[in-house]
Amino acid sequence: MPSNVITSDKKLKKIINGSNVSPTDVEYLGSLILKGDLRGDVAERILYGKQVIIDPLPLKTRPKFRIVEEDNVVRIEKPDGEKIGDFMYSSFNTDVKPVMFIHEIFVGEGYRGKGYGSHLIEYAEKIAKRNRIPEIMLEVDRDNPRAIDFFTKRGYCDVGATNTGNLDRITLIKDIR
Repeated sequence: MPSNVITSDKKLKKIINGSNVSPTDVEYLGSLILKGDLRGDVAERILYGKQVIIDPLPLKTRPKFRIVEEDNVVRIEKPDGEKIGDFMYSSFNTDVKPVMFIHEIFVGEGYRGKGYGSHLIEYAEKIAKRNRIPEIMLEVDRDNPRAIDFFTKRGYCDVGATNTGNLDRITLIKDIR
């Protein structure tokens, strides 16, 4: 969207010229569409290529981090951009239903045990729900009891060895409907 668009709406100018948008910005664009002040295709062009920055908790309890979703990578980082952790995901269709696959969820060693992994997995589940994907699948090393415990406490079920033939990994699945 060109930055030379003529508008007296300061909030709209800020959204157009920024590289990131918040859920509040997206809601504002939606309200403009509902009022007939903005066409949907124009709103799509405004949002194209921008990162959506989501603060997952209310201000009072918000820790000092942000979650950034870009393509199929989700990153949790400090306000200065220092990476805390991340995961990559993809989705595929089985004969029965679509499935989201989480590739190597990671939290930096100094940040483990502080809730950042929980925020990442909760965010993954939100993505799946947003995309109407009823099941999440991931693999963990069989010799990583901490990771297995982390996921089973959150409702993921061990369904055995992976299909890749690597017997050192197990597959965990969660139905999020």
